[in-house]
Amino acid sequence: ANTIGSTICDPFGIPVTRTSNHCQACKIIRETEKGLANCRRSARILGERSRQLMRPNYSPCYSIGFIDASAPIIVNGRHIANWLIGQNQIGDVDDNRVLEYALEIGADPQELLAAFHAMPKIDQKRFDDILDFLWLMAGQISTMGYRNLKMARMVEEIERNKDELEVLVASRTEELQKALEEIKRTANVDGLTGCFNRAFINEQLPREIKRARRYGHPLNIIICDIDHFKLINDTYGHRCGDMVIIEVVKCLQDSIRSGIDWVGRYGGEEFLVVLPETPDPASKDVAERLRKAVAACEITFQKWEIRITTSFGVCSLPPETVRSAEEEMESMLLGADAALYQAKKEGRNRVVVGGIDPD
Repeated sequence: ANTIGSTICDPFGIPVTRTSNHCQACKIIRETEKGLANCRRSARILGERSRQLMRPNYSPCYSIGFIDASAPIIVNGRHIANWLIGQNQIGDVDDNRVLEYALEIGADPQELLAAFHAMPKIDQKRFDDILDFLWLMAGQISTMGYRNLKMARMVEEIERNKDELEVLVASRTEELQKALEEIKRTANVDGLTGCFNRAFINEQLPREIKRARRYGHPLNIIICDIDHFKLINDTYGHRCGDMVIIEVVKCLQDSIRSGIDWVGRYGGEEFLVVLPETPDPASKDVAERLRKAVAACEITFQKWEIRITTSFGVCSLPPETVRSAEEEMESMLLGADAALYQAKKEGRNRVVVGGIDPD
């Protein structure tokens, strides 16, 4: 967050990390009992609004009135904390408000006014740019940071209790194993959409190919691309683009078999749908069902109602070859990508079935 104030707070507005880059004005306010209570109330209300919206938002704080923003930290569906930034975008706060608020909370008016004048201030666009960056990073970095904090506290506890080390290690082993498993799981998840990421695709798709080869079962893949996605970003902004990507993934996941088929983010606005145990003719039907589901999705962003379409390229695992699973994966991806290109060329919002060069 560069020089802007940044803090991770629990859902009640209590900081769980040391605050970074707090300006002197905010420090003066938080040193008073009433000012601190107002800051915590503001953090709690803003964090609750972020949890309800499941995305960052900003508003004037309930303390002096600087613009604060919050990004929710959700782990396993549980709202555990909020990432708060603020203070350098002052909104409508002026000298009169500073003097008035100093008297209200029992701070020295002239000291608070001098600190306010010394504050580095940023405009709304810069603040929005910082919030856009945090929205992209909060999902993964916040979760990892919170978990690292938790692990650090566990290490400190062990150091303080060396005499009980063996008992403590035994009691923590299962918890640490679960934490490691969770870290591994989140490493395979796309931070924006919650579907699998490219690393998982590269690891899991060869396994699916090996399994299909071993048992002689069919395997199909579909590459999906959002039509005219750049136009959406250019027209409505990148936050709208993020929302569109999230909604498309939801449509895809809701339209496939749970626990069998799976979705991964292949690129920026491209997604891979993997269909184990699905014969060739049925895979085109699945792609057509996905296409219709996305086309029927209504996306509301601010005052706009947005409708989108998608194009699909389908490719199946060919008969037995001497290629490795990794080579077979590349061939399938190339085949599906070529079919997707053909769908785009034919006018978009359609399904094209491709093939693989046997050589």
